[in-house]
Amino acid sequence: MQENESVTEAVVRDVSAEKESPLTELESLYSVVETDALNTLFAPQVNGDRRMANGAVAFRYSECDIRITHDGKVLIKEDDEE
Repeated sequence: MQENESVTEAVVRDVSAEKESPLTELESLYSVVETDALNTLFAPQVNGDRRMANGAVAFRYSECDIRITHDGKVLIKEDDEE
């Protein structure tokens, strides 16, 4: 994620880049995951600490497997990748 970017913004941006497709051509991320909950899960706590010490969240979006690690790193695997 880039500074001041939500995890959902990072997912959409990264999938758009991976698929070489304009943002406007991607399906709505909200249609596959509760975006407010996902943003809250990866937003820092009031004291600045991470909410997740370990673990990850995974889901399918726009024909890609998405995995977001506890530190906010977005990993993408398209269907046609081995």
